[in-house]
Amino acid sequence: MARSPLLLVLLSQAVTVACATVPVQRTFDRQEVLPSVAFDSVWNAVIDLFGERAWTIANMEKASGFINSDWMGATTSPTYLDCGSPGISTDTNKQGRFNVVVREEPRGVTVTVNTTWRAARSFGGSTTNVECVSTGILEGEIHTELRKRLGIRSQSASVLR
Repeated sequence: MARSPLLLVLLSQAVTVACATVPVQRTFDRQEVLPSVAFDSVWNAVIDLFGERAWTIANMEKASGFINSDWMGATTSPTYLDCGSPGISTDTNKQGRFNVVVREEPRGVTVTVNTTWRAARSFGGSTTNVECVSTGILEGEIHTELRKRLGIRSQSASVLR
């Protein structure tokens, strides 16, 4: 019995979808309030962190407190992103980018970290892009590093969700 190539492609895509899972959404702290710290001190700590980690800056504007990284390859340890299970497909070229927003408010300086993650999912010679979600690890690392650089103990910073 002859099989249509189109039928085989459709069947292979169905198997891929059936075996793959979606990423697990997590709840974590994207924003943190740093009381009793000057905006310039926090901004300089963010700039120093970008420089020391060799994170390429795509956009930066101190007046608005915004700094955005370029797309970067994502490490596998620690796992900063969750793309779900690819099933019988393969995820490659995992990448992420993020922005840090620093704002001066009456209660202190807020630092918000937002991330975007993606991967290329391949099966049978076909590749599609998939959106991934953050595990919250990178956001936590950035907040921890900024507190350390600013001499703020963890329990003295109030955290928002």
